[in-house]
Amino acid sequence: MRVSSELVKLDHKNSSPIDLPVSDLSASSYSSYIRSHRNWLLASTICALGAIFYCYEYFLRVAPSVMFNEIATHYQIEAVAFGNLVAFYYYAYTPMQLPVGVLMDRFGARKILTLACFLCAVGTFLFVATPTLLVGQAGRFLVGFGSAFAYVGVLTLASTWLPSRAFAMFAGLACSLGMLGAISGDLTMTMLLEEIGWKSTLVYAAAMGLILTPIIWMVVKDKPHMTQSGKVVDKPKEWHPLSGLFIIIKNPQMWLNGLIGSFMFLPIAAFAELWGVPFLKEGKGFSSQEAAIGVSMVFLGFAVGGPFWGWLSDSIRRRLIPMMLGALLSCATLSASIYLDGLGYFTTLFFLFLVGLFSSAQILVFAVGRDNNTHGHTGTAMAFTNMLVMVGGVVLQPMIGYLLDLSKKAQPVAERMIYTINDYHSAMLVLPISLFVASLMICLLRETHCKQIQDR
Repeated sequence: MRVSSELVKLDHKNSSPIDLPVSDLSASSYSSYIRSHRNWLLASTICALGAIFYCYEYFLRVAPSVMFNEIATHYQIEAVAFGNLVAFYYYAYTPMQLPVGVLMDRFGARKILTLACFLCAVGTFLFVATPTLLVGQAGRFLVGFGSAFAYVGVLTLASTWLPSRAFAMFAGLACSLGMLGAISGDLTMTMLLEEIGWKSTLVYAAAMGLILTPIIWMVVKDKPHMTQSGKVVDKPKEWHPLSGLFIIIKNPQMWLNGLIGSFMFLPIAAFAELWGVPFLKEGKGFSSQEAAIGVSMVFLGFAVGGPFWGWLSDSIRRRLIPMMLGALLSCATLSASIYLDGLGYFTTLFFLFLVGLFSSAQILVFAVGRDNNTHGHTGTAMAFTNMLVMVGGVVLQPMIGYLLDLSKKAQPVAERMIYTINDYHSAMLVLPISLFVASLMICLLRETHCKQIQDR
């Protein structure tokens, strides 16, 4: 089997294990490995199951967006407190990204993802267990803690089990599954709210996590490593937890790349995940179901666009050009969706779909983060990038609620606050501004030409 001499030194005197993940093999060697060991189905199943967990956690992430009135009434809170309650997800999710990457590189995806899924289920149960706000915050925090491992786990599995040339495409496909979870969260939750109520709906969602937990434990396998004879063995227990993290933190390109990803993700993190449904209902006058469908169009656009931008980037061997196009076009379409008056319902849906389609170019920041680091630091690099991406949700979700509460035009109706279209216009101005700033910041990134740092 031909392996690049730059990545591994063969010891012809024995067949001791070589620390060689599958993603390090050439295309022909990878194909030979798949054929000889008949592991193509295993690799596909493992990566798909990781993506399903990401879909599940995204379902839980967006659920409160369609329960604004029910949750606010249950906890007796207003917009800023609601935004803060939901943001407890990010208070756990964001700072956990650094240890997530280190833990993923050390212990592998099987143990980590199993525990993560269990915590998501327990946190969801806690969220509905009592009207005490502190317990609700603790439940939301646990959901964020468990969810912190989901996307990094998917990317780590993809980097491990799939060839390098397929990484950006699979990152896009995984993102698509996450968006499908968001779509099902909006539409399914809206229907179930009317049928069984919000508490029973979330209890069923938690039960789904308890079912998924043992499936992950039984199916997901950790990184395969190979001897010269092709035998797959366990990786030696060697671990230097801070070495990769220090290298990543000292790289200015990683910080810049992560902040660009954070700004480009705001149409999802701040608009679609939380404030889109209230905006469409109160600002545009849509019904609950129409608003849920509208926000789902953003997620659908992101689901369609993710694989497309990954394929385009891999095809033209460029990361920055697609990112620039995505940032500028999502800025234009989001501005039109929020600020153009007189848009019909279906026209609004079309613009919201374009918002998701263009902002999905954001997934390329994970490819850039991977390209800027060695194979051994993949998990930590993905986690560091994801941490910075989520900063936008941490800041903007409660900030938009705060800006709404600052408005003197809000009026209490049926024991809750109703905000006008002008209130939303003022509070959401930060979103298109951030996208435009992201397009300028992309000019400061170095093009990787789709090659990891040791291959350049």
